[in-house]
Amino acid sequence: MLMQCDMSWRTPVLEYIGDDYSKCLYLYINLNKYGFNNSNFNVWVSLDDNGEINALMAKYYTGIHIYSHHAAYALDDIVEFIGANNPSIITGTGQIINHIQEYLPEYEAEFGSVGQIKNVVNLDSSNIEIASIDDMYEISRLLIEDEGLGGHYDATLLEHQLKERHAEGFGRNYVVKSNGTIISHCATYAQTNQLGVTSGLFTKPEERGKGYAYSIYCKLCSDLLREGKEVFAYYYTFQAHKMHEKVGFEIVSSWAKLVKTSD
Repeated sequence: MLMQCDMSWRTPVLEYIGDDYSKCLYLYINLNKYGFNNSNFNVWVSLDDNGEINALMAKYYTGIHIYSHHAAYALDDIVEFIGANNPSIITGTGQIINHIQEYLPEYEAEFGSVGQIKNVVNLDSSNIEIASIDDMYEISRLLIEDEGLGGHYDATLLEHQLKERHAEGFGRNYVVKSNGTIISHCATYAQTNQLGVTSGLFTKPEERGKGYAYSIYCKLCSDLLREGKEVFAYYYTFQAHKMHEKVGFEIVSSWAKLVKTSD
């Protein structure tokens, strides 16, 4: 049975997640930030016959995030929820996405990892600056050039989300500029006093091979760790796995996404 959550569900939902938040970071962080009363973020529970939670589903704008402790969730509830909401992207552990993808032929799956970093080298960061809200237009257009980073986004919506995170202190963007133009970027797409989730690592093709991505990523992670945050990232490709390993990330969970390819 599906049920949309209100504030009375806060404690049961957080207890259900417990210390397993590395498998549902965005759901966990958004829940702690927005609660259950935000128009752009909502949470549903799937309940078993005894009224116990067996899965969580969160909707943030056009994306859906699925989490469950185990494989004994009600598959019908999840497929029904996806059909009713028609998301552009669905995320969850590799096990969950692998389980549901055969029921969603209009989506294409991509499998990857969740990594965590606890130590990072200190490098010269004199050419790295924190982006202003006025930089979000340029950043959003850079990111949608990369299919893996922003290919499923509408540029205007991505710009809006970046500005919203920046204004609320929910995200930060680091950039390297050349002649006033952004050539490299890295960010937190979500952060709290406890956690930071990095993403958006991008360097213009003509500027690659010069160490910009490595140095900007090390700077971001160093600052987050210095603030006492746990730092996580999602990554999919072989190249991304090698980059994160080089920076100092270790894999803590599988991860995957389903991106809509047809209506």
